[in-house]
Amino acid sequence: MIPLLDIALSVLETSKAALDVVPIPGVSIAIDTLIVLLDIIKGLKTNQRAVEELIRDILSISAAVNSAVRDAQSFLVFLPRDPGGGKATGNQYAPLLARLDKLQAALLRLTAEATKLQSGTRWRKLFRSNQDLRVIRRLKKEAELVLVEFRLGCNMSVEALLYDVASRLAMVQRA
Repeated sequence: MIPLLDIALSVLETSKAALDVVPIPGVSIAIDTLIVLLDIIKGLKTNQRAVEELIRDILSISAAVNSAVRDAQSFLVFLPRDPGGGKATGNQYAPLLARLDKLQAALLRLTAEATKLQSGTRWRKLFRSNQDLRVIRRLKKEAELVLVEFRLGCNMSVEALLYDVASRLAMVQRA
């Protein structure tokens, strides 16, 4: 399980490093929450197969966030710049920010649910293995839903950005 955790954390660190080059508001908060969630899951000692499946889902969410960051950064080339500072205006990030807000809320719910797994004494945790398994499965289902919703939003935003770029290019060609 440790290599899988290392991969997930590596994807998150790559996303954070990309934000140093071209910062995108709200992304680092989502990445930090994913790291906290992985840290909680890393401490689990029971139900390792279910935990590995959950980590795979979190890895998928991490990869989706990383992909959204790369997409947003690549589209910055086509979007208008602020005449004063040469930086992109905040409006370009509005769709991504909305998705990140939803993602952050969902990740906070997952994190709150995951903390239930770590509560109690060592003996109590040992006897709660079945209950923990139910919580892990619930977390997995919620993580899958979060991923589907985030990816769907990303696809819709990319489509909207492509339409915007195409219409701007058409206006330039007419001028």
